[in-house]
Amino acid sequence: MDTKCGILKTAPKHVPSAFAHFFTDGDFSIEYGLQAPFALDERWEHHNQLLASPDAAGEAELCWREPEQAGRGIRVEGAHVIYIPRSVPFALKWLRKAALARFSFTPGFIKQSAADTPRDKVFVCHEWEIAGADLMVHQLFIEIGKLCRNPKDATQHPRYMNALGALVARHFLPLLDRKPGSQKPPGLPLARLKRVQEHIDKNLQNKIKTGELAGIAGFGEHHFTRLFKASTGMAPCRYIIMKRLELARQLLAEDVMDKTGIALEAGFCDASHLRQAARRFFSGKSTPPKITPVLYRKSGKTTIPKKINRI
Repeated sequence: MDTKCGILKTAPKHVPSAFAHFFTDGDFSIEYGLQAPFALDERWEHHNQLLASPDAAGEAELCWREPEQAGRGIRVEGAHVIYIPRSVPFALKWLRKAALARFSFTPGFIKQSAADTPRDKVFVCHEWEIAGADLMVHQLFIEIGKLCRNPKDATQHPRYMNALGALVARHFLPLLDRKPGSQKPPGLPLARLKRVQEHIDKNLQNKIKTGELAGIAGFGEHHFTRLFKASTGMAPCRYIIMKRLELARQLLAEDVMDKTGIALEAGFCDASHLRQAARRFFSGKSTPPKITPVLYRKSGKTTIPKKINRI
């Protein structure tokens, strides 16, 4: 591969990926765990590859060459997903120890699970894009992270692993139908973004002001809002609502608190405020349905609904 095309300045020394955990059923396989740094020389695989890193520490360099096009390169930091079709030669460097799952699908498996998904180009999708497009698929992304950090014995859970593969193909791949290699505008430096996100996660019960977050990031409020949206795909206030709704859904799924307690724990005034916030958040997708705590609790099941508005 012409390494001048991308950020791989020199051909990577081949270091086997050596994932600690592996599962296959013929048409689909998954390798997963907390993956140490490795490199793959130029290659192309017989199966379609999807690399999912639900970890803010994830960092990868990828260079590829699609048919009749010049080679291209990209560096990806933070939580992300990369799809590589089997016909595309690529080289990869995995730079930090972080949660990583590598899915391999036969063309037949993808056709059966996601018939309308384009399968001939490389796609890169960041976590902020996943969360902005479909909150339930984002939850699936989080579940992959849990599997990597607390691995299941695949031989003891074959149905779970098969279901996971089908869900990833069915729900993830359609999200990758976007211009390959396109880049979002420059956003917050990664370290500052992490500080802001950690502050939000620790203070969901409290009122969080945009000016407060801007101070943590070291920018003026207006400039911070623009940079934050470029990094996450959302304005700060919408991102905070998304995180509160995620927390509320998790608490409702656990079913150990009453509705009012869950709403307060997630930073809402009461259960009615939680319902209204959820309906407003999802209203951009289609006409929002009546969203109730019972439906939120049901959404915690393993089967991911086909539409986000069925939460």
